[in-house]
Amino acid sequence: DYISVEGARELVDEGLVSWIKYAIVREDTARDPYLARLVEVVDPALIVSGIGEQPVIEHLVRFGVNGFTAGCVCVRPDLSDQLLRAVQANDLDRARDIQALFKPLEDLRNGIHPVRVLHEAVRLADIADTGPALPLLSGITPEQEETVKAAALTLLHAQG
Repeated sequence: DYISVEGARELVDEGLVSWIKYAIVREDTARDPYLARLVEVVDPALIVSGIGEQPVIEHLVRFGVNGFTAGCVCVRPDLSDQLLRAVQANDLDRARDIQALFKPLEDLRNGIHPVRVLHEAVRLADIADTGPALPLLSGITPEQEETVKAAALTLLHAQG
């Protein structure tokens, strides 16, 4: 269960919250009654989209949240920054084009595991030797490695 919208508002009103990372995954990010209600009762400047590059356009444009946390920024920080700037400039066609570049790796994060895939993507794209994700996480399977490596390299070399 998630905290109620009213509970979140009370915590903000009492000065106990400096910002809210909103990370409820929805099939359709444009249809999110919880987020719609949350931005009605809490200043959207205190809310950050927390699911990576996938819902950025809807969350920033439709719901007016302040920014986003990024996952695949570890692979392409420049593209993640360009995505934010395109949304801020209301260049939504450009933003969608950039967002599409992240989709294959983001889909793998959703399908396998967000942290394990990102950890291995950085290693498999030769960005950094991330080492094992121990002690609390296992790695990905050899079959998954091939798919993650292909998606990470595609993103790494994508023209933005």
